[in-house]
Amino acid sequence: MHASQVLKAPLFATKLLFKLKKQSGGREVLQVLRDTLGMSNDSAIAVGKKLKMLASPLLAWKRTRTRAVPTRVPDSLAVDGWVKVQDEGVRGANELVQYCTKVFERRKAEILSNYTPPFTLIFDVGSSIARPEEIEPVVRFCAQRPIFDLVTSYLGEYPALGNIAFGYTAPDSGRIGSQLFHCDSNEPRQLHMILPIWPIDMESGPFTFLPAQSSAQLRKEIKHDRGRIPDDVVFSHVSEDELIYCTGEPGDVYFVNPYACFHCGARTRSKPRLILIVNFTSLFQGVEPSNGLYSAANRKELDDGRQETRFLLNL
Repeated sequence: MHASQVLKAPLFATKLLFKLKKQSGGREVLQVLRDTLGMSNDSAIAVGKKLKMLASPLLAWKRTRTRAVPTRVPDSLAVDGWVKVQDEGVRGANELVQYCTKVFERRKAEILSNYTPPFTLIFDVGSSIARPEEIEPVVRFCAQRPIFDLVTSYLGEYPALGNIAFGYTAPDSGRIGSQLFHCDSNEPRQLHMILPIWPIDMESGPFTFLPAQSSAQLRKEIKHDRGRIPDDVVFSHVSEDELIYCTGEPGDVYFVNPYACFHCGARTRSKPRLILIVNFTSLFQGVEPSNGLYSAANRKELDDGRQETRFLLNL
């Protein structure tokens, strides 16, 4: 380490501590531990999460002190990182589908004219939410107790809403970016909620994943730390028969751990795809997203006073 870096270290540490208290700074931790010191990606993000929790101990205690009687986690989710919800008291899925369909139709010309493969995101969530009222029904749906309690039990802490991806993909979209197999390497305990807005079959590019146990074996065999993986590498170790496809009708609800399961999606063929994917994650995730709803500047506009909503929005 150069002398100039040594002199700058206290200032860097002070700034980093301030960020960690705000549930950010994970990228800086990752850069130091992984890129500079050579730590594995998994180890670096685990340290990043611990540092965030240590920087805000009272908040960490509040969010990990979950209800005394947790919701039972289905075996397929506990063991293999996924489940398709079979009417576990979840309400409003069809109404949410109808709402998202209306949003798409209202903004269809804009969406199609601005389309860039592999998908166009319809809800604009970054450092702030462009149209808070537009995503309000999604937040309300996610805050209902059957969903909130299931995710809480799986995460082992009250969840925060990461990104909300309401995406359109045109036919014959190719295979680039997230259309290649990968894992979301920022937080081990997280879930994607996947909800088709239009019917999804093999022609419309279903969200596709390898269950967690098979993914763990693949990760070990190819010594995977991070990054996209070509199909020929994946299928030299696993059979296509092991893949699970989130096909189904509008209103079906899947939960998949995108960290534990290698996955890809939007590989459309003859049909377009319209889908809603909502990420539930830890407020202290090792590397925070740039478009996390829980850190959006104006997220308070979505507050309805309910405890579940306030946990999801980090209020």
